[in-house]
Amino acid sequence: MLKITLSLLFIYSSFAAISNNPTKSLSAIRNDIRSLRKSISSLEKSLAKKNNKYVEIVKKRQMVDLEAYKIKAEIKKSDESIASYKKKLDKSYKSLILTSIDNYDMKSLMVKRLSLKRMKEQKKELKNLELNKKKLKDIFTGLVTEYQQVIKYEDELLETIQNIEKSKKDYVERYVLEKENFEKEKSKKKFANTQKRSRKKKVASQKNSQINERFEAPISKHFAHEANGKGITFKTKIKEGIKASRDGKVVYTGTLANFGNVVMIDHGNELRSIYLGDFNSSIKKDQPVKVGQIIGQVKSQIRKDQFSKIYFEIRKKNKVQNTVKLVKNFKARG
Repeated sequence: MLKITLSLLFIYSSFAAISNNPTKSLSAIRNDIRSLRKSISSLEKSLAKKNNKYVEIVKKRQMVDLEAYKIKAEIKKSDESIASYKKKLDKSYKSLILTSIDNYDMKSLMVKRLSLKRMKEQKKELKNLELNKKKLKDIFTGLVTEYQQVIKYEDELLETIQNIEKSKKDYVERYVLEKENFEKEKSKKKFANTQKRSRKKKVASQKNSQINERFEAPISKHFAHEANGKGITFKTKIKEGIKASRDGKVVYTGTLANFGNVVMIDHGNELRSIYLGDFNSSIKKDQPVKVGQIIGQVKSQIRKDQFSKIYFEIRKKNKVQNTVKLVKNFKARG
């Protein structure tokens, strides 16, 4: 019992050590789960041994109980035999006394002698019966003592089993909680790692999307411009050449309904410049161009109060950039 109690105290101390650590890493939780699993396994083995022992002790109690019942029955039978012999002896005494008073002849003396002999044998048998009864009582007393000891051990064993079962239940509950905690922390860590990768990817994407190159303005003699955080619309009344903003290759030329002609130049590194509006293109698709090279002419307007619009934008990965910030020394000119 002392050994079991000490084992349970050790297990409870381990359990308390695990329970009193609110913030733990995944590695620490994993170690706690292993420790709990090991403790549960140890308790299950101990419980199996104690259950087997309990079954044995119950069988022993039943055997002792049955043996005591048999001995008690034999004692009762012995009491009946002793009572019967005492009754016979009493009857023989009375008969002998009566015979001695009335008759003193030879025949009576022979009868008396035989009666005394029979009484002597009965006394001897009675003594044997009483000795046997004493032995039976001693055996019964021993069985009662053994029965009480077995009952006491059975109760202690049952209490130990109940304590082990309680400990196991506590450990299983803690094990389930730790497993749930582990899965939650694992999900949190996975989410945090996903967020971290997402942030890194976003930073990398932003870094990749940053444009260090600068572009030349496609026209220089404009009297006004409009910029909305994307492209720039130049307003001009002068017929002048539209220049390529950087070295590159023409990937598209054509017209766009209601907007005029359009030219698209690829500058590499997923950068493109687009020119759209009132101008005549002077280049062809797949033609290489140099920065400052004339790619078209602004159209002349019939009336003096009219002006031409040239829209210009820079794209990175097909996404419109804030073009104003990418044009060198950009400012409106009259």
